[in-house]
Amino acid sequence: LRANIAKAAPEKVNRERLALAQFYLGNGFAAETLGVLHQMHQSDPALDGNRRLQVMRAAADYLMGRYRDTHNDLIGASFVGDRHAAFWRGLADAATDDWTDARQSLLDAGPVIKRYPVEWRARAQLAMTNAALAAKSVENADLALARVPKSLPKTLMLERELAHARLLAMEDRYNTAAPIFAALEKSGDDRIAANALYENTSAAIGAGMLARSKGIETLEALRFRWRGDALEMKTLRKLGSLYFAGGQWREGLEKLRIASLYFPNDDLARQAQDDMRGAFEDLFLKGKADKIPPIEALSLFYDFIDLTPIGPNGDEMIRRMSERLAKVDLLGPAAALLSYQVNKRLDGVARAQVATRLALLYLMDHKPEKTLQTIRDTVISGLPDDVNRQRMLLEARALAAMKRYDQALDLVAVDDSYDAKKLHADISWDSHNWAMAANNTEALLGDRWNDDKPLDDDERTDVMRAAIAFSLANDETGLDRIRAHFAPKMQATPDANAFAVVTQNIDRQGLAFRETAAKLASIGTLEAFMKDFKTKYTY
Repeated sequence: LRANIAKAAPEKVNRERLALAQFYLGNGFAAETLGVLHQMHQSDPALDGNRRLQVMRAAADYLMGRYRDTHNDLIGASFVGDRHAAFWRGLADAATDDWTDARQSLLDAGPVIKRYPVEWRARAQLAMTNAALAAKSVENADLALARVPKSLPKTLMLERELAHARLLAMEDRYNTAAPIFAALEKSGDDRIAANALYENTSAAIGAGMLARSKGIETLEALRFRWRGDALEMKTLRKLGSLYFAGGQWREGLEKLRIASLYFPNDDLARQAQDDMRGAFEDLFLKGKADKIPPIEALSLFYDFIDLTPIGPNGDEMIRRMSERLAKVDLLGPAAALLSYQVNKRLDGVARAQVATRLALLYLMDHKPEKTLQTIRDTVISGLPDDVNRQRMLLEARALAAMKRYDQALDLVAVDDSYDAKKLHADISWDSHNWAMAANNTEALLGDRWNDDKPLDDDERTDVMRAAIAFSLANDETGLDRIRAHFAPKMQATPDANAFAVVTQNIDRQGLAFRETAAKLASIGTLEAFMKDFKTKYTY
């Protein structure tokens, strides 16, 4: 054939080259086939669109293990309806575990499969079997497996036995499948043995015949024994799912990260990334991280923070994690998460709302300067009234914590809401403006003295504060009014004796009054403010 090429006239040379390329391809000389096809295209660029030559090139790529190239060679519009192209495309898709496309392509190739040598017919039917198994279609798998010829070379016979064992396991007949898997593991064919070990381990775990921990041990060894193809990817993904099932989130995420790094351009790597994102959402959006100690959860979150999705779900994850940290007084890390969100992820109204939560965390952490800075750095027009009120209250409270009482009082003076009046009274108390504190606190109580409902703990505290403030302001009239209004309600409470002490006439007040007043005055208003703020407002 090479001699014919050498003797052929220029206009006939490619016909002779085609004969040589067909000979090479038919005898499995894939690289040589590609070399001849390359010569043909160099001598006649018009052959680039020749469908027959493209299918030959795709088949040669398949023989060389270039499955992605095979697929790409055969996806043009010109191959729609080409059954031979579908045959090779189906085999290539099966080799990359793209079972949906593999099954469809091989179905399309059905009428021409019988025209191929027996070994290639067997490969096609085995691919159909494995595609049906991937889809958990037992009947279709059984049908395709029955069409695989019985007399085949050893490697194909082993593949047939592996598919048979997988089918038995899927039919809940693991006890029948187990001896077949065991025999394949000792077959002497390394590739078949590794695949059989993986399938046997997975089936045994599924059948309840193997403990999860033992399965992990087996697959951890397998991933070092067999590297570089779809089996390693499947092993890593299976390990990830087994670790997740046992709550070993870090180990599972690390295995899947390895999978995505080792196979960056593989479709299965994208599936591993989907597994990671799903686990990350389970942890930090669906509450599974609540079962992990907060420090461990925070470490896990930061180590895999790149999995945080763009958009509302990601923002919600960050807020949930921050809230959990705040509940266990890890205010610094909680604030750091929200600060990242405010500075890197959000804008507009959403940014201002989260900044409000961040400002509260700073206030809880006794950092009023940062509270003030956060509020003022995120000013925006068009915020809802309730958000504006929250921000105003936080700003006033921060100013008071910085002992800038006049500015704080000016800020809340324009608001007529109960929360603003309460804060006004608190600031007056903290600044020792006793006359203002007394009048404002009494105003908060309103007509509560004149109804039948008992006072709650906060109201009793306000009554005591009003009485002490009137005394310290030397306002005998106000003190008499508090005594007359609230004595009946205070008599049956734990504060009855203390109330009697602090409502004594000013000229009769002695050591007991000073001790009670000092005790109540030592209780700052900031903690109560933050408790009320968190209760009333949702972030």
